Amino acid sequence: MRNWLVPGEQVIVLSRPQAKRLAWPAVVMILLPTVLGVASAWLSRARWAPGWEPWRPTVSLLAGLVVLVILLFYPVRKYLQWLATKYILTSRRLVLRSGILVRRHQDIPLFSVRTLSVRQGVLQRIFRSGNITLVSGIDDAVRVRDVPEVLKFKNLALEAIAELPHSALLGDDARASGPAAGQYPGEPRPADRYRIDPFAGDAGRTREAEGGERFGTEPYRR
Repeated sequence: MRNWLVPGEQVIVLSRPQAKRLAWPAVVMILLPTVLGVASAWLSRARWAPGWEPWRPTVSLLAGLVVLVILLFYPVRKYLQWLATKYILTSRRLVLRSGILVRRHQDIPLFSVRTLSVRQGVLQRIFRSGNITLVSGIDDAVRVRDVPEVLKFKNLALEAIAELPHSALLGDDARASGPAAGQYPGEPRPADRYRIDPFAGDAGRTREAEGGERFGTEPYRR
């Protein structure tokens, strides 16, 4: 159960940054232990000067510690940062979460968004990811980096903005004095649930709706 959702709010997209940012950490994670194994084998067979022979185990141990520190501070840290970063689009707002030890939360109400633009580099176009920039009347421009299936994410965000109730667009006073939720012409219907898998393309998008179709992986469950 999501206690941070307000009554009537539904999750539309739950995603993480495009997994291509883990490519170099993965290469380091594979190659560094291999290099350590080769170096350890060479050190065990190499001829050392008589005065340096007692230092052979110490050198091997120090080399292993250096490799362990590099693995912890680069591949492991990058993976945990990616795992802790979430892009959540709901029927009312865009929620950005990041941070491992110190968690950062940023909420952008959809009714405040004035401009929503997408920028894609060459590699991002290949992986169908991109950066989304949101300009609102509340804060400065916010850039969401490496959003997977960025064009679909943008379309879903625009649909959520278009389906906002009139009370959300007019402010709290209009919401308090207006009719109950569900009586506005633009009141959002129960949102389809999506989960965008940053490791996949179309196969990573899942939809489950009454009488609808299912795409790709298992549907996202609330």
